[in-house]
Amino acid sequence: MNIIDYSLKLGELIRSTPEGKNLLEIYDKVSKKYHGSESSGYSLFNQCVESKASAYNFFCWQISLDQFKYAHDHPSEETHQWILDVATEINNDEDITQLCYRSKLMGDAIALLCNQEIVLSKKPTLKGLTCSNAIVNAAQNLQISIQRSGLLLYVSSKLQNKAGKLQEEPYVIYEKNRRERNLLPYSQGAIKLITAANDLDKDCVECLERIMLIQHITQKGIFEGFWNIFNVLTKEQVSDIVFPDARSLQESSFSHTAFVNEIIHKESWIYILDFEEKMYLLAGVSYL
Repeated sequence: MNIIDYSLKLGELIRSTPEGKNLLEIYDKVSKKYHGSESSGYSLFNQCVESKASAYNFFCWQISLDQFKYAHDHPSEETHQWILDVATEINNDEDITQLCYRSKLMGDAIALLCNQEIVLSKKPTLKGLTCSNAIVNAAQNLQISIQRSGLLLYVSSKLQNKAGKLQEEPYVIYEKNRRERNLLPYSQGAIKLITAANDLDKDCVECLERIMLIQHITQKGIFEGFWNIFNVLTKEQVSDIVFPDARSLQESSFSHTAFVNEIIHKESWIYILDFEEKMYLLAGVSYL
């Protein structure tokens, strides 16, 4: 098993926690309440959620709600009436606000686990989650898989005598800008930023990108494992594939004919191509 496998497994197990069950319960309740209501405010709100799911994972509901609230509280001449109507409707629906709240709590717990603990070799606390021994073990296995990937060894070798640089203002600003724009690691948008940062130390920038890549993969894997939306495709279901070099990170593309799992009507973003040797592809959107 590798980092993606362990991330997916951890996401599946988190479904069984009280926090996971609460989120699944409120999602199911809201989905049933508005099933078939294509013209409702929730349907329009859900379209906004869909557009953010690939970049923001568990936070997509809360971020969408915040945007509608802001538009409602700070209207301008360009603000359409339907936006104000949707904002009023969803803000007055306690189930929707609960869905946003519970998904944000889950997002906070997963972000803490992935960004500040597992990837940085700190003991996983699983703060915000009520966990069984199986979940604790799964988090530790994920951390071990990251250590075995060679990421930490690569970073330490590249940052010899440079570690303090990452705390300097130019690098803090670069990292903040990257995270706020939610660019898929090593996508064209991210590469443009890397190229533009020609006044920064290349090794430091590369290490930041490697760390953010692993953080992105683990959070994405947990999210899709939780919602059970990752897809395994066979060779017969895939066509027009551009094979990347397995020894490096590259963009690739492919077409498939399989029925895919969905959450909030959105295709998953992790595809496992079950060929002679398994290949893992992360699909995503670059926000430029």
